[in-house]
Amino acid sequence: MFELVFGKLKLPSIRQPWWLIMTGLFISISVSNIANFHFAEAVDAFSDFGKVYLTFIVIWVNLNSIKRIEIFTVLVVAMSSFIALHCVLLHETGRGFGNAEALSRNIGDVRGSGNVIQAAFYGIFGDPNDAAQLLVLTLPLCFFMLIRFRNFLARVIYSLKLIILILGVYATESRGGFIAMTIAIFVTFRSFFSIRSFIVIAVFGAVAFFAFAPARLRGGVVDTSSSHRVDFWGEATNAFKSNPLFGVGYRRVREYTTGAKAVHNSFVQAYAEIGILGYFFWITALIFAIYSMLRISKALPESKQETALIVWMNCMIAGIVGSSAAGFFLSRAYVLPNYVLFAMTAACYNVVSQTIGPVATNQYCHINTALHWLSWFGLCIINMISIYLSIIFLNLVL
Repeated sequence: MFELVFGKLKLPSIRQPWWLIMTGLFISISVSNIANFHFAEAVDAFSDFGKVYLTFIVIWVNLNSIKRIEIFTVLVVAMSSFIALHCVLLHETGRGFGNAEALSRNIGDVRGSGNVIQAAFYGIFGDPNDAAQLLVLTLPLCFFMLIRFRNFLARVIYSLKLIILILGVYATESRGGFIAMTIAIFVTFRSFFSIRSFIVIAVFGAVAFFAFAPARLRGGVVDTSSSHRVDFWGEATNAFKSNPLFGVGYRRVREYTTGAKAVHNSFVQAYAEIGILGYFFWITALIFAIYSMLRISKALPESKQETALIVWMNCMIAGIVGSSAAGFFLSRAYVLPNYVLFAMTAACYNVVSQTIGPVATNQYCHINTALHWLSWFGLCIINMISIYLSIIFLNLVL
């Protein structure tokens, strides 16, 4: 704030698309409750997601250089490694930092009988699935730090952090988290290896996936819990049909599911609660974060600093893909870690636009004209249709 006041920091250009994407999403979330005459809930939605929106802006504005982006990445990896270590201790000894206790969950419907120990952290990461999602999105960033630093000691430290993060995901015993971690690792490796090497890695990775999967996943992916989740997706989709433009209201889809259960799918949660209007901004944020990193990595000049940024962007793509994969099994459409990733992506977009100009950057990323925005809306509709068809298919096979 002081740096803004004294002119050391500047707000990103109003021409940058992230202003429209995030502001549109923020407004849509409040409007979703107003359109359903839930005025008190609209105020709560404004306050609740307003914190996420402000956090996004603060991170976006402050990370105005490659050096600041790297420093922030170091902090994110350090924080996540601490949480991962806590989860490992909790799973192996039954006690973590702060004398926390692990969760014990019955999985008799999967393997016959018995409980499984699931580790988590505190606060917004107090659920094993939330903790797993955070660790998954951090894994590729840790891999970036491993490549970025040439110092032997630094590489040893980040190698240890990488191992701790992987073990942390295991400790959560989150099936969605483990699948998302596998996807994130594959995407990361694909960015740095040839197709032939990647195929070899993928084969060994597939063997390791089934050999070392957590207990809940070895018990089977399709069980009572899985079929119930598909039912919840269908119920949420039916709720969406009652108000397709604005949805049923921010965080209100539970009122339409059996037993007021969570939907267990961030995509379905988003379009059911905030409608087509809000989902357009939500899915655009996700797709544009990935697409913009792919595009602008090709626009940067070849220098030592820009090369490091390109590696960072490839790792960011893997982190976002991994987090999104976890989100397909969890109701986490509005959780803060996802928007921290978006803010880091927007900051990178801002750094590049300072070099080649915001107009040129927008043109290169195909988001500078009304026709381009219309095509992004088309992607939104295609995404919703594909999810709807997947629900129909899964209902037939489960």
